[in-house]
Amino acid sequence: MPPGHGQDGGGGAEQPGARPGDPTAPPVAPPGGEPLRRTLVRSAAQFSFATVASQASGLLRAYFVGKALGPAVAGVWIGLQLVLSYGANAHLGAIFGMHRNVPLLRGRGDDAGADATERSTLGFTLLAGLLCLAFVVASSLGALSPLEPHVHGRAKDLLLHLRDPALRPVALGIGVLLPVNLLRSYYVTLS
Repeated sequence: MPPGHGQDGGGGAEQPGARPGDPTAPPVAPPGGEPLRRTLVRSAAQFSFATVASQASGLLRAYFVGKALGPAVAGVWIGLQLVLSYGANAHLGAIFGMHRNVPLLRGRGDDAGADATERSTLGFTLLAGLLCLAFVVASSLGALSPLEPHVHGRAKDLLLHLRDPALRPVALGIGVLLPVNLLRSYYVTLS
């Protein structure tokens, strides 16, 4: 028999004497020949290690950024990072809706509807990205200063720091990255 068929469990063949769907049948190895339990344990271990390494590197990065920038500027940096990470969801779920609807429409043979869904999702994603960019530009140029009496605490400090001429290039750079990040989210999901 060719590899991937027969008793190695590759081609969906059953073990000799086992009935289809029999829960007492011995486990069948996946196509690679490695038992499923070992594959799952190895994958879980790799994922756990990668998660711990990612968290540790983030902790080290935060420590060194805090030391290098000082408390006030590091706070602004963290605020801008939050804007960037939450800004990736500025499409308000339109991309996730596209994930659901496009395959359904293509499965029904409605290619025109699927194309229209992709176009409208792209348009909404571009609009959301440009609105985020406009908000960051407006706040860094001081156009949102009339809102400062209505906000308190750290939000007010953030608005004041965003208007700081020394921080303006960083804020504008983050603002430009918002629509780019949204477009990346859109195009990554299509591939």
